[in-house]
Amino acid sequence: MRIYNNYDGYMYIVHNLKIGEVVYDELTYDLDNEEEVQYFLNHMESIGVISSRIKFNTNYFETVFHFNQEYLNVELNLDSKWVQLKATLLNLKQFINNDVIKNHINKH
Repeated sequence: MRIYNNYDGYMYIVHNLKIGEVVYDELTYDLDNEEEVQYFLNHMESIGVISSRIKFNTNYFETVFHFNQEYLNVELNLDSKWVQLKATLLNLKQFINNDVIKNHINKH
C-alpha cells in the first residue's frame, strides 16, 4: 500500500486538487472543508488512530500528525514519521477505504 508523504500533500495544494469525502463510522466528512477536517481529525485523535503535535518549521508553526501502528490492520513502514495535514488526510482516506483502521464501521 502506498503511503502519502508531505510532497504529495504539497502537490495537492499547488495543483488545487480536491481530496473529496470519506465515510467513517457512518458519517461522511468533506476533507476539503476546514471545519469538517478539524472535526474528523479530532475524532481520529480521540480514538487513538493519530497523534498530533505543534512543530516549528523555519518561520512558522504547524500541526503535524503521526499514525499509531497499533490501530492499523496491516504493518506499514511509517518509520515514526510526522506528516503534514494534506498527507495525513490522504493517508486516512486511503486507510479507511481499504479497511486498514481497526474496529471501524465503513459503509459506502
